[in-house]
Amino acid sequence: MSKKQTAFRMRKMAEKDVPTVLRIESLSFPIAPWKSSTSFLKGNQGMSSVVEDGEGQVVGYLVLKSSRRTSAVEVTIIKMATDPIHRGRGVGTFALTWAKQFAAREKAQRLFLRVRKSNAAARGLYEREGFAEVRAVPEHYARGATVEERTAIEMKCRTEV
Repeated sequence: MSKKQTAFRMRKMAEKDVPTVLRIESLSFPIAPWKSSTSFLKGNQGMSSVVEDGEGQVVGYLVLKSSRRTSAVEVTIIKMATDPIHRGRGVGTFALTWAKQFAAREKAQRLFLRVRKSNAAARGLYEREGFAEVRAVPEHYARGATVEERTAIEMKCRTEV
């Protein structure tokens, strides 16, 4: 199989996806993973979706939340991860593009996210995809051995509204 794979599609997360999503979650966020289907399917987190490859295999997921603040709509990426064996194939780029399109459909001018300061790979992807650092949020994450692991970097990008 080639390193670059581009035939992806996004669909709503279903109960049958939860075991795969929880496996990806624990591999991607070993410090503090979500551990139940409630977090993804029944919680107050927003819209949960999975990324499938051309063969229908779940290779990543995305959780978005849309909220209205005064007259502005904000969309936030709550969680996003790619199965480690599928990283470097465009899954994250596909998910971010989809999230930006979703935010534009929601009439949000900006898309927000928070990422661990220690997660250099994710921060690099977000910067390549047009996200800019807004601010550091110390002690955002309860778990983490180092200050970098507990500090979040809030990032945003403009959408095409």
